[in-house]
Amino acid sequence: MVRSRLTLENDDVSYTPRDLLPICQSLSLPLVYDVHHHRCNPDGLSVAEASALAAESWRALVREPYCHLSSPRAAGRGATLNLMPTTSIRKIFRTAGRDGK
Repeated sequence: MVRSRLTLENDDVSYTPRDLLPICQSLSLPLVYDVHHHRCNPDGLSVAEASALAAESWRALVREPYCHLSSPRAAGRGATLNLMPTTSIRKIFRTAGRDGK
């Protein structure tokens, strides 16, 4: 039962999507992709590439993809906002579609 709910998520310090995707593939676990954490801890994958690879990890399980959208309280690393303005969400998707970062 627990295994059916288990996911991995990239963080802003230690583990990037590039680190976690091979683990997800070998253990058949989905990756919850966090855009803000990926921007804090980049790994050479663009937002568009990481999003597509994370979504693929969910497709293998025939489940809808989950992602984590967050925004910093201040510039750089650290705590995130409790509520994210819709303008920030639009900017993430608009930017990812245009330049892939």
